[in-house]
Amino acid sequence: MRESALALATGVAIIAACASVAPYGAGPQASNAAGKGTLYCWKDRLVDESDKLVCNWAPSRYEACNGHAVTYLEKRLVTSRPSAATRCENGQSLVAVTTG
Repeated sequence: MRESALALATGVAIIAACASVAPYGAGPQASNAAGKGTLYCWKDRLVDESDKLVCNWAPSRYEACNGHAVTYLEKRLVTSRPSAATRCENGQSLVAVTTG
């Protein structure tokens, strides 16, 4: 009985956690990060989709280190491949791309 109650509580916690995460492309956090210049994001958040690069793109290293909003960048706007940039104070590695 105790094991099934624990399993049920774990399942409910997982479902509640998943329900609180906004799906990609929905809500105010998802936006197009298109712009000219260099953009930065966390290396471990970078997702390469067929026509987009999804990450927490930001125009400065500081904003990328502290930002958590998921944005996308259309590949047709990217003029360089994602390359290693620097590390944030929190230990996250950054990548950078050039757009134009």
